Amino acid sequence: MTIIDFAGQAFNFIIPLTILLGLLIFVHELGHFSVAKYFGVRVETFSIGFGKKIWERTKGDTTYCLSLIPFGGYVKMYGDNPTADIPEEEKKYSFLHKPVGQRIAVVLAGPLMNFFFAIFVFMMIAFLGEQKPLPIIGNVQPGSNAEIIGFEVGDRILEVNGQAVAIWDEAQALIEKNNDKDISFKVKRYLTGEEIKLSGSTRIVENPNILSTEKFVGNVEGLSLMPLASGVGVSDTNSYAYKSGLRTGDVVLAIEGLEIKRWYELSAEVEKSLSDKSKINMTIQRGEKADKKEISLSWEPEKVKRISDLGLAPLDLFVGKVVEDSAAAKAGLKVGDQVLKINGKLLENWTDLVKEVRAFGETKVALDVEIMRDGAIEQLKMSPTPVTQADPITGKEKTFYAIGITTSLIGAPPKTTEVSTSNPIEALSHGVKASYDWSVTTVLSFWKLLSNEVSAKSIGGPIMIGQLASQSFQIGISAFLKIMGIISINLFILNLLPLPVLDGGHLLFYTIEAIRGKPISMRVLEVAQTFGLILLLSLMVFATFNDITRAFGLNL
Repeated sequence: MTIIDFAGQAFNFIIPLTILLGLLIFVHELGHFSVAKYFGVRVETFSIGFGKKIWERTKGDTTYCLSLIPFGGYVKMYGDNPTADIPEEEKKYSFLHKPVGQRIAVVLAGPLMNFFFAIFVFMMIAFLGEQKPLPIIGNVQPGSNAEIIGFEVGDRILEVNGQAVAIWDEAQALIEKNNDKDISFKVKRYLTGEEIKLSGSTRIVENPNILSTEKFVGNVEGLSLMPLASGVGVSDTNSYAYKSGLRTGDVVLAIEGLEIKRWYELSAEVEKSLSDKSKINMTIQRGEKADKKEISLSWEPEKVKRISDLGLAPLDLFVGKVVEDSAAAKAGLKVGDQVLKINGKLLENWTDLVKEVRAFGETKVALDVEIMRDGAIEQLKMSPTPVTQADPITGKEKTFYAIGITTSLIGAPPKTTEVSTSNPIEALSHGVKASYDWSVTTVLSFWKLLSNEVSAKSIGGPIMIGQLASQSFQIGISAFLKIMGIISINLFILNLLPLPVLDGGHLLFYTIEAIRGKPISMRVLEVAQTFGLILLLSLMVFATFNDITRAFGLNL
């Protein structure tokens, strides 16, 4: 990496992070500032950031400044030090000499401003529009409930139980509400455009979304939004695909000039041509940085009925990587091999392969693995070994058996549509609902952490926030605003936690004072503040440590 490249990456990281944190900190401190001024408190300093001041300007009683360390801010109010000697004539401007109800309002204003700002941000997203996945089936597991009901890859769901749906979230929500009940669908076939009705039943499953309030939801097993990309696997050197110049890992970009991104689009366009053609022209790419290439795939019509007869298959059962010294490496498995069977069972997809390998833990009997390499069938024998990995959702470590390979599978993005509104009432409703939903999700995430259902390793700090800000900034303004709204909600909830140093700690002390009729003793305040500061600094160090281990792929 050159210095210019590094500088560019640093710029793309720092600028979005500065905009995001700067706005959120400003909004939070503005809440404290505005309510303090309303109640006549003299505000001495309004700072974005901590430490050495890099810019300042004084207007009236207040010095406004930007400080060197950007991860926070503060509003310094006159008379906020309980040990300070305040002249009698100045007490009307002193924060601690205001009635306890006014002090509670000043402290509460900061977190509430973050909540109201989130509503505003989500309103802006509703006006600007955001991309939402269409209700198009990206994948159907063979033998699953989805296949039994009759779903096919590429189907677009038009209705669920007679209720029209426009995006995937709407279809998913209706399925989840339908617990272990009969369910009907109206779908539009990708290839023919025919509209047909399907029916079956859902099953009750444990909610995969651990941050949902619903423990169990309805589910159509084997139904997935995420499609496979239009990458192809070619293991038979005698196949029509291989002889036409296609190789494993090639990505088909277009067929006869029609853009292709997903396997079901590729499969449909190829199979549509099999009955009346003997050749199609393809645009392919071999490697991410390679130039596009034109090839002609030809075949003998009388010998080809489906895409597999051409020697083409999805990439998920093709080996993408073999881990050094793993069971697969010791058995002689190579990159590009196609795994066909395990213990005599024909594999339909990568999920089948994973199930068969992990079942080794029950039998401890070595696996008989049948592969295809360069058109020839070979038999290998291997014994999986236990592997421990962190769950991507909970962060908790799980141990399972593996043979040490990864798939060549490439995922493709689902088709999307822009969802927006020009109606202010609808936008406000969206802003309130989104803010409420994310508040519930944030509270649940804290609870899951405390109950150890989610690993503390999932806690992120400034580096994670910077990565999210940078990635979303590159996607577009709506994605960036969404991250900003979510983090604003997190600040709202975090600052309400009853921990000394945080706003929630001050609210707790003032609430106790209101109940007791007198302030908490100085000794208790000093101990609590010291404890809170140590706890907060420890949490920041821990979160940063997590960020670093994730960023550099360390397993410590």
